Amino acid sequence: MDSKWKKRILAKATYSIFFIIMILCGFISCSHSSNNEVKQETMLQPADAPYEPDVYSDYEIESLTGLYLGDEFKLDHYYIRNETNGGSYYYIDDDNVLWGYGNNTYGQLGNGQQYTPKNGYDSSWEDEPQRIAENVIHVNFGNYFVIYLTESGDLFGVGSNLNGIMGMEASDDLNYVPYPELTVAVEPVLLMQNVTYARCGMRSVAILKNDGSVWWLGEIQTTSSKTGNDTTGMSYSVPTKILDNAVYVTCGNFSAGAVKEDGSLWTWGNNTFGSCGTNSGDKDFIENPVMVAEQVKMIWFDEVRFDTSITVIKEFVGNVYERQYPYVTFIEKTDGTLAACGYKVAGVETKSQIYPLYGDLMTPVAVSYSDIFQPITLSEADRAPQLKFSACEYGWSPEDLVQFLEDNDIAYQRTDMGRENAVYFDINQPDILIGFDENKKLSSFDYLTYGSRDGRLTIGMERDEVEAILGTSPDKEITFENNYTNVRVNYVYNDLYYTISYYNGKAMTILESNTVHVQNEEID
Repeated sequence: MDSKWKKRILAKATYSIFFIIMILCGFISCSHSSNNEVKQETMLQPADAPYEPDVYSDYEIESLTGLYLGDEFKLDHYYIRNETNGGSYYYIDDDNVLWGYGNNTYGQLGNGQQYTPKNGYDSSWEDEPQRIAENVIHVNFGNYFVIYLTESGDLFGVGSNLNGIMGMEASDDLNYVPYPELTVAVEPVLLMQNVTYARCGMRSVAILKNDGSVWWLGEIQTTSSKTGNDTTGMSYSVPTKILDNAVYVTCGNFSAGAVKEDGSLWTWGNNTFGSCGTNSGDKDFIENPVMVAEQVKMIWFDEVRFDTSITVIKEFVGNVYERQYPYVTFIEKTDGTLAACGYKVAGVETKSQIYPLYGDLMTPVAVSYSDIFQPITLSEADRAPQLKFSACEYGWSPEDLVQFLEDNDIAYQRTDMGRENAVYFDINQPDILIGFDENKKLSSFDYLTYGSRDGRLTIGMERDEVEAILGTSPDKEITFENNYTNVRVNYVYNDLYYTISYYNGKAMTILESNTVHVQNEEID
């Protein structure tokens, strides 16, 4: 279930307890920069339409901190200790103990159990952090399994076996693509020893050993193809050596790469959109690593980060700082310059290709891409875009708000949310739902990402921090019975009311309003 939809269902159920009207809907789009998000909706064009390139050279990323741009290469800089994806959150504490909580549909929490959804999504989740392993220095998580590296160089995995990725037998009679939960490892299994680094994609693992050898395990599955039928590649059910003399290795969901001792970059995997940085003609996959660049220090696939700054399950805070660019490969050269190739990357010799198979689209579409590395720039995402809404005033008419949104170039969708005579404005970036009362006067701000427009409250903030800031005891407190949310309602000073929902002790949604209605009667 989409994370934005999930949060809004929870919020709706919670607030209905107090008769606070809060019906929410929508879906999280791919996390591009604010300028790119609007364009992303029109990135695909019918094959018979006049083709106009829609490409990018400037990329917003989660944070420039922790990338070590311009610094000397040191492998331990790139260990990941804070990771969230696919509804699960993993972190390594100061004692090098690995913990995880959240979704356990594939046994990926390593607690010896596989949680099976029975009454909706909540029964497959674990609220309490589970102790997975000790002496851990690095963790990485795809959607179906987690891998982690210990101080002694042992690489472990736990979660979905897919086509044998956890070292378990994979039956040819079972379809693991739509049903990754069929065979799982519910306790950690040793994948390889003498490992210095490893990264995983959605269905694969790239491994670097002490001797500089690179090993590959798993497979790549895509829904895009130049030919219309080539959607699976690099499929290995046991670790397979594919390269030597490497100092770094990584992979995304669709491609992988390694940097050798001499600074040369080698890539393999899906190249449908030139993500490998080379022209492979009509072939969608590069099965054997090819050298595509020299004097390379670092490479990233799909997003530019190591640790994430998010400290709760990503799906519960939306696309707060995260910026993902599927099928795009980024590199830092040894001279400090940055470049990228792949899907919709701008530059010289940008190409256009008609794709008969693209995602769920049955009509051929034209897509632009670059199969050579092009110069780019990186910038840090706005850490508090909600602050601009501090200029909005209670009592505004819908027309006043529209003027504000258009003056500030903010995309919005006006809706009644299925309620007769209701008026809401759904803002995607940042994720805010602005509501009006029965007199069509602005009366509420519902925050699902970032935090409140006055900057005091933030999504992910600890409960005691919220209470200290609000400066008052709650009038009511209730524990929501779906094991997701402890909800605390605070009626605070200056005629403002806040409803905060918590997950695992951290703020998940924030509702700010100048009126609270219970059975159509205002609470004083």
